Amino acid sequence: MAVARAGARSRLPAAAALAALAGRVDAVRAAALGSFAFGLIVYVPTLLPGVAFGDWAEMQTAPALLEVPHPTGYPLFILVGRLWLFIEPFGSVAWRMNLFAAVVVAGAAAIATLVAARLGARPLLALAGGMTLVVTGTVWDAATVAEVNGFHLFLVALLLLLAVRWRDGCRDPAFGRSDRDLLLGGLVGGLAIANHVLAIPALAVLVPSVVWAGRRRLDRRPGILPLAGLLACLGLVVYLFIPLRVALSGPTDYPALRTWEGIWNHVTGVAYQRDVEISSPGTLVAIVRDLPGLLGYAVGEATLVPLVFAAVGVVALARRDGWAAFVTGGLFAVTVWVFVGYRGDLPHYLLVAWLAVGIWLALGLEAIVAALERSTWWWRTLVPLALAVPLLAGAIELPNHDLAADTTPTAFVDEVHALLPPDAILFTYWDAGEALHYTQCVEHERPDLDVIAPDDWVSFRP
Repeated sequence: MAVARAGARSRLPAAAALAALAGRVDAVRAAALGSFAFGLIVYVPTLLPGVAFGDWAEMQTAPALLEVPHPTGYPLFILVGRLWLFIEPFGSVAWRMNLFAAVVVAGAAAIATLVAARLGARPLLALAGGMTLVVTGTVWDAATVAEVNGFHLFLVALLLLLAVRWRDGCRDPAFGRSDRDLLLGGLVGGLAIANHVLAIPALAVLVPSVVWAGRRRLDRRPGILPLAGLLACLGLVVYLFIPLRVALSGPTDYPALRTWEGIWNHVTGVAYQRDVEISSPGTLVAIVRDLPGLLGYAVGEATLVPLVFAAVGVVALARRDGWAAFVTGGLFAVTVWVFVGYRGDLPHYLLVAWLAVGIWLALGLEAIVAALERSTWWWRTLVPLALAVPLLAGAIELPNHDLAADTTPTAFVDEVHALLPPDAILFTYWDAGEALHYTQCVEHERPDLDVIAPDDWVSFRP
């Protein structure tokens, strides 16, 4: 009888531990859902209401018509965008593609919350990190109008989560089925490249980190890594959309796509390579030279306080989990490197860097709260304060990122249509041409016009 009682007592701590773990998992999922919901609450009312200019207009048009957009083609975005237009049938095509940007960026914030919690932040502080990411200026801008970069942020965030899950599963099988995470990561990696070649620098950090973290498991199961590579190649098959689209209907906008060489040059972005200096030692010099400007930009986008907490978080993470610090720090570093080495004036190229900052912010808050709760009682005020800060920041930044009342592109298109006689030929520039192309071919307004943008060797015809 005594033995039975002792056995029952020994099972109680295990049952309590399992219950506590299940409760934390539920809380983490609720925090991720909270970040996603907060993102939608912020983004949807601030969406651009209609057609845009330039690349934004092209990314509103190309999914609807299954067209090949500007280099590097972004086939995954086009195909998923077309599927999205089937799923979400309400509103104009332009607004629906803008909504897609809001959904995927809010999804990236939810994934950032999951990563922060898995790296040690308590759920409410992980939520604070995700909410702060939502209201960061560059991230907010990417979520209010159709563009491929918000989807890129979502896919890289998913890759980071899978990498962390794989590492945890290799250390302790109780954390999950790690083989599944590695294989899914391979597929998502290929798809991420098919969405945007910016995924390649991110994968240059993630792939060796994943191999190192699971080196002992890979020694026991050597076939898993090649299988993940095959799944990555499967993801790259999406690029076949471009030659198939050209073969079926011809290049509507880019005459160079008539040859295999032209398709290859389009996919590899040959036209932009003259601006790329990411392999040059001068890039490091440029980063050092531009550091004051980059810091000023970062403060303007996220304010100083979250950046200070993020700095605390990366230091705390480096002391406790060197692998995770290397991975998130590597993603941050290569993102800044490519931003400076390409043109240095495309803030949306820094989205993945802001993803790392959001995760570090949650971990910085965790480090401070954990230190204070051992020595004082008022640490509890920091948790609601951490949630209040992104709410306050969102309210302050709202006028700077709210596009709901911006009808400038629509008014421009209407004015051009009113001025042009029937069957007119209009020579214009890229930004205007894409807005006119959308209204012609998607909204079917003024199909009699022939709009040509000779500076880009692009012709838009309905």
